[in-house]
Amino acid sequence: MRQLAAAVLTAAIITVSLPFAGAGKAEGQVRPIYDRGAAGLGQMLKRLQTVGSALHTAAHPDDEDSGLLAYLARREQARTAYLSLNRGDGGQNVVGEELFEGLGIIRTEELLQARRLDGGDQFFTRTMDYGFSKTRAEAARIWGEQVVLGDMVRAIRMYKPLVVISRFTGTPADGHGQHQLAGYLTPLAFKAAGDPQQFPEHMQEGLEPWQPLKLYVSQSFSNNPENQPTLTLNTGEYAPLIGRSYFEIAMEGRSQHKSQEMGVLELRGMQQSGLRLIESKVGQPTAKETSVFDGIDTSITGIMQIAGDSYTPALPKLQKLEDTAAEALRSYDAFNPQKLVPILARGMKEADDAAGSTRNPRSKAMLAEKKSEFAAALQMAAGIVVDALSNIETIVPGDSADVSVRVFAPEGTDVKVTASELKVPAGWTSASQEEPAQPATNSFRPRREPSTAASFFKVTVPANAEPTEPYWLVSPRKNFTFDWSAADGSKNMPFAAPLVTAQVKMTVGGQEIEVSQPVEFRFADDIRGELRRDINVVPAITVGLESDLMIASATSGEQKRRLVMTVQNQSPRAAKGTARFSLPAGWTLSPASAAFDLPQSGDKTALTFDVTIPAGTKVGKYSLTAVAESAGKSFDQKVQEVAYPHIQTHRVFTKADITAHV
Repeated sequence: MRQLAAAVLTAAIITVSLPFAGAGKAEGQVRPIYDRGAAGLGQMLKRLQTVGSALHTAAHPDDEDSGLLAYLARREQARTAYLSLNRGDGGQNVVGEELFEGLGIIRTEELLQARRLDGGDQFFTRTMDYGFSKTRAEAARIWGEQVVLGDMVRAIRMYKPLVVISRFTGTPADGHGQHQLAGYLTPLAFKAAGDPQQFPEHMQEGLEPWQPLKLYVSQSFSNNPENQPTLTLNTGEYAPLIGRSYFEIAMEGRSQHKSQEMGVLELRGMQQSGLRLIESKVGQPTAKETSVFDGIDTSITGIMQIAGDSYTPALPKLQKLEDTAAEALRSYDAFNPQKLVPILARGMKEADDAAGSTRNPRSKAMLAEKKSEFAAALQMAAGIVVDALSNIETIVPGDSADVSVRVFAPEGTDVKVTASELKVPAGWTSASQEEPAQPATNSFRPRREPSTAASFFKVTVPANAEPTEPYWLVSPRKNFTFDWSAADGSKNMPFAAPLVTAQVKMTVGGQEIEVSQPVEFRFADDIRGELRRDINVVPAITVGLESDLMIASATSGEQKRRLVMTVQNQSPRAAKGTARFSLPAGWTLSPASAAFDLPQSGDKTALTFDVTIPAGTKVGKYSLTAVAESAGKSFDQKVQEVAYPHIQTHRVFTKADITAHV
């Protein structure tokens, strides 16, 4: 999801994380085509005019009203997010063999691909989809009602939406028990998010209470006489800046739910999303509503009312900033975006001045968000692109990678790069170096990329670095609730932040901005062309099992069972050593160990053993662990790689244990 603006920013520097650059969003293979070029800049200029924001809630991937999300994000130009209680882990998978946790990874990625098209952000709670549920009470009992509510409240406090829209009513009319719970909890979260007495542990995470101003419930999948809309939005409205209707865009995103067979037609013409107003902190509408933001002043000067800011000397500065935003939109020329540079640079400074003129922390936070948007628009108008690339996708602990950070700008652009560095995890090192030798090229596959500026680094990973895997799977789950104890700042997020990020400071139009760009591995697939992957840490060697379950009868004599282990080289160099099984006391292995020699990365071999279960072994459960030893180190992890053309590749590591039941 987009990087959330910090509450306090320095006066001189603003960090830019553009959705089209992939910053803050997990990258996939769906390109954010609607956020690029003249259309993307035009939408960003419209975003400068408003502080509108909305959060849509439901239970699963595919529950969301995609048309509504696209309409709010690309027509209303509001910050818009979807909060799904779970990741769809309990459903079907028509694209592969993954189920449960592996399927949850796929569906998380598919939601992110959809959001890259409809323009929304994405959040989750820590629950795991356990399959169909008949009642709300069952879902509340299995997940823990307060746990889910707390996660929903955290998402609201993180995103700070002005409007919350529940997909479901919280009644049996919603069908699925998990749908019912999502609808039941949304009004409770709406109220609790603004109460400092509710979930005070969030304050220790740096969050503050946030009270949304309006609560709606949308029409669900079937007509409910008790839930008739008070507001109907035409999501089929044509967007001339984009050349498609919002519903067409939404259905393109909907078709990214490939594991669920959700491919749909991208219909034109009038399409509708109905909403019913449940609660309003700004009074009941006196006339028929035309927008979820009716009654809320979402202009820049409206920040003071939204934030409860009574410091009147700040108002003229907000008005000045609002006028500059309007001037930028009036001056928009798709064929000459560079002329906006001085206007947008001035807007950045005015946003900074406005934030400095008030003591209200909420006003400061909202103005920081607006300053970030001005900086993003400034970068887009100047045509500046930052690209950060690694020479490898996977790194084993103790190894290093070469990283290039390049800045591209149209000829004649007023840009000066002042600094470039890499942000790496604790214990990692990043050192500047000369440009490494480039791979051989030819006229059919050229690699030359002349840039405005370039920096080169060597990133070294410590020998004790942990493998990269989805944060909610690092620790074992308890029943159908994931353990977030290792999540740190990733709670509610789709995935953890990228391991390595380039930070480039530059001056554009007289204003200094800092552009943040995740470091990726880029390669050319012979059929699909350019693909990109996130950098991951992997063990030098992984082991695998033919089966992780063994059954043996309790008898008076010895028993033998055949064990098959695979050993795979994940490092960039040859790997050799021995493999064995760690056994319960009294059990024996033949051979006691087996040698392996894997010359290249990716090489794999299978090793066969016979294990003898001694006579008189008591009835019970026993554990056998596959172990590979190489270069003085032991490796006992197996890997599940989740890799498909339409999503990022992810890996889950677990101990290579066989459970033997006697």
